[in-house]
Amino acid sequence: MKRACIIALILLAACHNRPDSDDEILNKPPYAAWTDSIRQNPDNSTYYYQRGKLLSERNDSIHAVSDLRRAISMSPQPDYVIVLSTFWLEHGEPDSAQTLLYPEVRRFPFNQLLQRNLLMAYFNKGQFPEALRVNDTALGYDSASSGNWYNRAMVLDAMKDSTAALHSLERAYALDSTRAEIAYELANRYADSHNPAALGLCDRIIAREALIQKKPDPYTIKGIYYSGVGKDADALRCFDQAIATDYTFLEAYLEKGILLYKEGKFADALKVFTMATTVDDTFADGYYWMGRSQEALHQTTDARLNYQRAIAFDKQFKEAREALARLGK
Repeated sequence: MKRACIIALILLAACHNRPDSDDEILNKPPYAAWTDSIRQNPDNSTYYYQRGKLLSERNDSIHAVSDLRRAISMSPQPDYVIVLSTFWLEHGEPDSAQTLLYPEVRRFPFNQLLQRNLLMAYFNKGQFPEALRVNDTALGYDSASSGNWYNRAMVLDAMKDSTAALHSLERAYALDSTRAEIAYELANRYADSHNPAALGLCDRIIAREALIQKKPDPYTIKGIYYSGVGKDADALRCFDQAIATDYTFLEAYLEKGILLYKEGKFADALKVFTMATTVDDTFADGYYWMGRSQEALHQTTDARLNYQRAIAFDKQFKEAREALARLGK
């Protein structure tokens, strides 16, 4: 609530106290060149847009909103609307984004970025059927867009239609197999559903990334698949490969440790979780699972301490609070 009030005050100031070209901040680098251009050509919307975009990138909310709104009032070009609506979305104001976007989407229905931002405005408000309608309109204009199919999967997931979401994600991957977020999302879904297609997809990702920079993610996803189908030795091998690829990749430690814990190898699991918290001493999940392992080893005092550490780094850690309550504070 406090954050919402602060944002509201910022927006109110932006609406009613628009800084002009004599504002001290705007006369300093890196804004001074655009401010000078505005003085010389005050009717050129591009200058307000460029300065507003720069201000937005540097988190000067009041000036950014003022400039972008001024540019739109002078010439409501799609690029201007996209930048300001993106600003609203990133600052938790989907209503403002929707109000700005709706008439422009009607004017430029073929503009995919306008459609995407309107979709996200509805999505962020929890209005999933409306978001799906916008997405399907975008698909009507560009059914070959992997991004449109990826967004459709996101919305369908929110609507609890996992089958249709998977189909949309597969369409997205078929259209663009090089987009990392699509490939990883699809591989994760396959792994979670124990679909062996996860292995082939991860191997393709590994082969592609070997030409650029190896990442630990596909090894971890393979490990999750193997763990899910009961091939623990293969899973541990993959988790070790992930850690060898990037020793800071906490998810691999977590998955490996949990697998060892489920196997009843509590001392080995504790070593893995301890290493994870050495890599990142703010890793709440690591401390929680250290506590679980220590509790299984009857090391109650140490377990209690690590549950407290988990809560210290994640105030909303329900499981850690329940574990601490079980042991008694």
